[in-house]
Amino acid sequence: MRALALLSLAGCNLFSKDPDATGSDGSDGPEPSANCENEGWFETGVYAPVVELETLSQTQVEVPGVGPMKLLSFVPENPVAVLWVFHGTGGDIGNLTQIEYVRIYNALLHDGFAIVATESEERGSQAQWSHEIGVDNSDFQRLILLRDHLIDTTPLEDATPTFAMGFSNGSNFAGTFMDAGFEMGWDMRAASLHSASPEPTVQAPTILLDAENDETIGETVMPNAYDDQLATGFATDLFTHVEHALDPAEMQKIETLDAEESQLAFDEGVRLGVIDETGARAFDLPDLDDVLDVYENQATVQWKAVIVSQLRVVFATHRVNGERYREIRNRFVCEALGWGI
Repeated sequence: MRALALLSLAGCNLFSKDPDATGSDGSDGPEPSANCENEGWFETGVYAPVVELETLSQTQVEVPGVGPMKLLSFVPENPVAVLWVFHGTGGDIGNLTQIEYVRIYNALLHDGFAIVATESEERGSQAQWSHEIGVDNSDFQRLILLRDHLIDTTPLEDATPTFAMGFSNGSNFAGTFMDAGFEMGWDMRAASLHSASPEPTVQAPTILLDAENDETIGETVMPNAYDDQLATGFATDLFTHVEHALDPAEMQKIETLDAEESQLAFDEGVRLGVIDETGARAFDLPDLDDVLDVYENQATVQWKAVIVSQLRVVFATHRVNGERYREIRNRFVCEALGWGI
């Protein structure tokens, strides 16, 4: 079993959990906390160290009717909801432990969410979730049995409110998961969809996440998905991650790097032509893979592969970015509590 350390958010409740609370404008609903900006959240130029709050375990479980399934999960004693997370093409549950995912998990775990993820049945060169729509989808059929197993062996219940988050092909599948879940009579609440449109359109509140330089899906996929989601009548948001200059302290988001090593990662980025002295990208985007290969092969700092993954996030390419974890958390918590926003 492998444990993943998560960021402590102790004392940081963005919303009062009092269902009778009123907003600052006098309306019914949650009241934003005034001190939340300073309670361990990542801010521009301030990168909080990662310390252990809970652990996500990576295990293999024997699921009746399926056999062994890899499982990434944390289920608290009294979960308020469960988030199912779906990897992208070529991915596995290991991808779902990357820093930007963890930034999102942190906020939700703090509010009593369970986290559950497994892998697509297809484990070949594509490692994709099935594109078939409906409950007969082969991957969804496996998830039905995994869900039954978790209900039998953890505090999750059949009535636990259910949320979905996916990246790329996993975002496509999150649409199927939501749609088929509704058909099964599950309590499906909302979805967070990163870098691909859902298949089919989600009939629930949805947050869509795009990236400025997404070289895989291009410029129109997520705006078109936004229009389709708006047409459902459910609350819909679209956020686009914009490329930014690398901060010399930014790599401290990586649990194993301290301030000195983060500065070294920055300096070697300058030396190897990845960034200029201001932290801005120093190459043309078509050269992205070649430039990052040079960095990974020639830099002397530790954890180069993780740093390269984070550089792809900084450059706003086809990667999950957790910068909108507040908005995801706000939407999900309010939908879990039945408040709506």
